[in-house]
Amino acid sequence: WSAERFEVVRHVSENRALAASLVRDFIGQEIALYNSAHSGFVQMTNAGDDGAMGVLPWAIGTPRVLEPWRTFERFLVVDGGNGKVCLFNLHHRRFVRVIDGDVNGGAGVRVGPDDLPCVEEWPSERFTVVDGGNGTLAFHNAHHNRFVRLADGHVDTKGGVMSIADFPNTWSAERFEVVRHVSENRAL
Repeated sequence: WSAERFEVVRHVSENRALAASLVRDFIGQEIALYNSAHSGFVQMTNAGDDGAMGVLPWAIGTPRVLEPWRTFERFLVVDGGNGKVCLFNLHHRRFVRVIDGDVNGGAGVRVGPDDLPCVEEWPSERFTVVDGGNGTLAFHNAHHNRFVRLADGHVDTKGGVMSIADFPNTWSAERFEVVRHVSENRAL
């Protein structure tokens, strides 16, 4: 029955932003973002009142699963409208946002995943998911025209202003492998 079996291949448009139908596959899923170039996971920490971002170092190869008790590294993918996504940490009850060259958890504003204000009020929390190549994804914020990155033990956007069309193949800090989670409350 080999003729009845198919391999699913993701199609990416020429501007490298993932098609809206593929982005919808992530909506409602809990994921972790792993950067293999810097061997770490993006995490939202308890430091400060702004939902500081940090890095969980990972020295034992590419992870396929992250322990269920690791709540700082889990992000619920929320529909941001117009093909964009938002990343929400259920433990801290905050959305990830870009502010100039920094990334944080919303400056002390704690909300629920269904409480996302309109794009005019919160443009810094919305990301275009971009094909990073080799199974990786990148997260671009159009409002600041920057990519999220994990470099030197920090999560930021200090790679500089960069459009999706000009996203360099040499930027490894901005590319993430998506590690999906299954929690007690949400099944994939």
